[in-house]
Amino acid sequence: MEKLPSNININFNIGKYISGGIDLFRKDPGTIFGAFVLTLIFSIIPLFSLLAIGNFYKVCRDVDVQGKSDIGRIFNFDDFVPYLKFMFLLFLIVMIIVPFPLILFPLSLFSGEDGNVSNISLAFILGGFGVFILFYVIFLIVLSVATYYFIPLVALKGSHDIRKNISLSWQLAKKDFFSILIFIIISGFLSQLGILACGIGIFLTIPIVLCMRYKSFEKIMNL
Repeated sequence: MEKLPSNININFNIGKYISGGIDLFRKDPGTIFGAFVLTLIFSIIPLFSLLAIGNFYKVCRDVDVQGKSDIGRIFNFDDFVPYLKFMFLLFLIVMIIVPFPLILFPLSLFSGEDGNVSNISLAFILGGFGVFILFYVIFLIVLSVATYYFIPLVALKGSHDIRKNISLSWQLAKKDFFSILIFIIISGFLSQLGILACGIGIFLTIPIVLCMRYKSFEKIMNL
């Protein structure tokens, strides 16, 4: 397993990332907004969604460091293979987990004398689905936090080693697990605020939130 350098100091500062993301957007709103529009267009094809987001973070880095960027780099395919492998891995995980509730359906065959499902069997089936849903929600939360740094490790560090990136992402994320989870929730809420403006506002709030996410990735540039 890939180990983090001992000199890496993890200090997840939500307030700093929110204000930093807003400041970054203000540096070149035209470029960032244009890059976001291209990201949306590119993401129409699901296979390219992670690539588009990763390339958007590259634009954010250019604006942050150089003060400008070329929005055309959204369509750069240099990092496509690692994202494709990662999506395939997630697909396999989902395909393994989702079928589990199907084993509960045969239990419906245990019926009472009148041909109806017995109360005990019905309660067992419903309870089983309830437990699965709870497990699935917890699993998605852990997965979201554990892989939080995967895209920036590919996009900003240029690392195409899937196993290494997943390992490093988890080591980084577990140190600030709940802070990252809270930030994901807050940023998700902020990204939806634009709906209040007849839905059009999300074209402004989402790119700003992505800028906030980018600022939260800055620490990995020192790995």
